[in-house]
Amino acid sequence: MEIYKIGFCGIGNMGPGMVKNLMKAGHDLTVFDIRQEAVDALVKEGAKAASDHADLVKHCDIVMTSLPYPPIFVEVMDNYFIDNARAGQVFIDMGTSSVQETQRIAAVLRAKGAELLDAPVSGGKPGSDTGTLHIFIGGRKSVYDKYALLFEVMGNPEHVVYCGESGSGQVVKGVNQLAIGLVNAAFIETIAYGVLAGVSAEALKKGVGGEGGFRRQFTAIADKFIQGKAEQVEVKIGQIDMFLDAANHLGFELPLTRTLYHFCENGEKRVMDANRLSQSYWHELTLRASGYQS
Repeated sequence: MEIYKIGFCGIGNMGPGMVKNLMKAGHDLTVFDIRQEAVDALVKEGAKAASDHADLVKHCDIVMTSLPYPPIFVEVMDNYFIDNARAGQVFIDMGTSSVQETQRIAAVLRAKGAELLDAPVSGGKPGSDTGTLHIFIGGRKSVYDKYALLFEVMGNPEHVVYCGESGSGQVVKGVNQLAIGLVNAAFIETIAYGVLAGVSAEALKKGVGGEGGFRRQFTAIADKFIQGKAEQVEVKIGQIDMFLDAANHLGFELPLTRTLYHFCENGEKRVMDANRLSQSYWHELTLRASGYQS
């Protein structure tokens, strides 16, 4: 594999594992984060430190981002990276971002002779640390082909997939997140129906749960109820509005997704969901249940 000079911006929850795996593969890594302690930790592992965003872009042929919120990615690109981008440079967004903004930024970079690959991931910190992430890549196919082996350093080769033109990786990440969120919400709601009607979560688990098919997931969610952790089950509320916007832009509806979002959107943000402070579907259900004390 060719060795690259790679800049990495955003080394919070997922970034350190990806950086370390890239360094293990022999690549030259320069990192930047607004938290100096995060930078220092990777410098001790062999990375170099950039002084700021512009310095990161200046010294690297490939610039990767793993930022916590879509607006932060847009801000960093618009205010720092685009102005400093040069012909032949490749930017790779490993975070979850807006399809429309991804396509806009890709077009702006392409006009300067640079490229953007959207490459959101799934698998959490364990997948990042072990190099077994699912990675969904969108962008120009020839660019993906050139750098495909980089993604296989960070992800499971069986689940590193080229999805199509710019924004396609973000579409597939949306499918991933909605599949998790809607399925989890359905199980939360069905178990809540039983619990709020006076049946114990233990009885529901024994009666409906099991080893195969939907029963396995039902069992896992019921266990969260039994452990008193039902409100922590993620339904991806913090990202749903972005997926609704993408669907609206394309001219179709996501009725189940929209219903879930409207049910929770004005609720108290009290749990971490997709690494974001967000509303809890279980909390909103029980809060509205007359006479029930969660």
